[in-house]
Amino acid sequence: MAPRYTVFGNNPIELRTRKALRVMGRLIEDWSVNPDSHPAGARTELDGRLIVFSRGVFQKTLEALPEADRLTDEDYILREDIAEIELLLRRPDRFSILLPEPEAIAFQQNAVQQGLWPTVSLPMVYADVPWDSDNPGWAAHVQITGTRDGDPAGYTVQLSGENPLDEFLRPYLAGYCCTQCS
Repeated sequence: MAPRYTVFGNNPIELRTRKALRVMGRLIEDWSVNPDSHPAGARTELDGRLIVFSRGVFQKTLEALPEADRLTDEDYILREDIAEIELLLRRPDRFSILLPEPEAIAFQQNAVQQGLWPTVSLPMVYADVPWDSDNPGWAAHVQITGTRDGDPAGYTVQLSGENPLDEFLRPYLAGYCCTQCS
């Protein structure tokens, strides 16, 4: 068995709790359909479909949320070198592919080349995995009852097999990059 490897740990933002997933999901939904909801001070670039605002404006936006939705450092981490956040509205006549950071892909490729099993972090919505279980199973349909904002936002999946990138990471990335929220 190949030794374990770690998750790429240099993501631009890490959502750590279900509260963070819920709050960011709601903001993303609102930003996509309601231009008036874009953070104050946001500017547009290109043909008006790229909305850009500073890290400070993002943090003020989060601080202005109702008390129950305010995110703390325990809920999310925004990487220190992130200066701006950009929202991209897709045009109806274009197919958009959001590419992952090259460093993240190189990290996973390097792990495989060393004979290691890379690990990815998936949101809990894919399977409601009990944290105290060694063999959680994969739920096809998950019903989340009640508000569980304090629960972790994700869990790790170790990629194994003859070519873990072909068996898991590449199809998963295709889903991430191409289908996005459809």
